[in-house]
Amino acid sequence: MPVPSGPNPANSLFARIWRKGFAGLCVGTILFFPTPLLAKPQIPAISPEDMSLGRLNTPVTLIVYGSITSAHFAQFYREVFPELDKAYIRQGQVEYIFREYLTPPSDISAAGMMMARCTGKDRYFKTLARLMNSRSEILAAENPIVIVRRIARQSGLSDHNFETCINDPTSLKRMTAAETHLSEMPADINMPYLFINGVLFTGDSTDFDAVAAAIDEAISNPLPDQRTQP
Repeated sequence: MPVPSGPNPANSLFARIWRKGFAGLCVGTILFFPTPLLAKPQIPAISPEDMSLGRLNTPVTLIVYGSITSAHFAQFYREVFPELDKAYIRQGQVEYIFREYLTPPSDISAAGMMMARCTGKDRYFKTLARLMNSRSEILAAENPIVIVRRIARQSGLSDHNFETCINDPTSLKRMTAAETHLSEMPADINMPYLFINGVLFTGDSTDFDAVAAAIDEAISNPLPDQRTQP
């Protein structure tokens, strides 16, 4: 497949940073912890940089850490998110916040999600949907960045802005921040990581009924928000 004209992604600042330090980001195959909720680890409070869906001041804030290259997040996105959107987000019961977490191949994971952020808050979730719908194509491509670039164009980014976006070290640093505040994540909790009012959900995140039961419990028996302050 021909590569579009412009800077070679393999020689980009992003690629150089990636080769120096981010090759070890990996999530293994794990088991599910039997309890539905666990108070640790704590995560940062909501900030203006967060990408969210739904109303403010809902009974429940659901923070999801996911990655466009994660098979488990793909299953959550395909099977659980649409039901959550219909039953809770659109009904004003849940504010949904998505936070990026890198999974292998981490250079492609980061480039895609950095690009989605560069399309702006009003187009972020549409761009994320395009990335998720093209996930198999991206992972199978000889040069995945070509597919990500195509999605960037569909989302309104010029090739120049795309290159600037994926080579921004500040944005890349933001992509890796979750590694720090999730460093105490139990080894047997699977991606995606769900926090319901700041409390870690330790059930099966790809099972809508399990997630819905935890949300219903949080609505019925609200607890103080467990998130740390910014």
